[in-house]
Amino acid sequence: IVMDGGWNEGLYPSKDEIAIAAGITWLMLGSPSVEDRWRAAHSVRSFARFERWKIIDALVGKYDSTTGGPFQAPELPFYFFHARLWLLISLARLSIDFPRHVGKYANSLQTIALDSKEPHILLKHFAKQALLNCQKTGGIKLPVEVLKALDGVTKSPFEAVKVTEDRS
Repeated sequence: IVMDGGWNEGLYPSKDEIAIAAGITWLMLGSPSVEDRWRAAHSVRSFARFERWKIIDALVGKYDSTTGGPFQAPELPFYFFHARLWLLISLARLSIDFPRHVGKYANSLQTIALDSKEPHILLKHFAKQALLNCQKTGGIKLPVEVLKALDGVTKSPFEAVKVTEDRS
């Protein structure tokens, strides 16, 4: 008896080295262990330093994925929000050193930052930060209306409540 069940082509990775590197990194970005996520984020930075942008392209292409694919054991958890968040943290950091390269993802980052249905403020924040870093260093040129929209991304729609010092 095979614990994984019957034969399924999707259980095996392709022979494409780029897809394998991106798949393993995506899995680790969504790991329950913060140490694994941290190491995966640093791997993304290393891919950039070593000019392995096709791997980063493949990672950005996995943003909407909710699984670890063939690298994930079905009995182990995969936290896709962690994977998304740590990928965006990595891209925001990369946007400082590689604004033109990260600028290639401007449309995706803009979609994430301005998605009114996405309640996760940190996803929006790091997508916004990557865009603004690219803009500031000349990697991309964002239209004024996009910059205005980005300005309101992390602001609460609610007015601040005045609190007296006596909170009893």
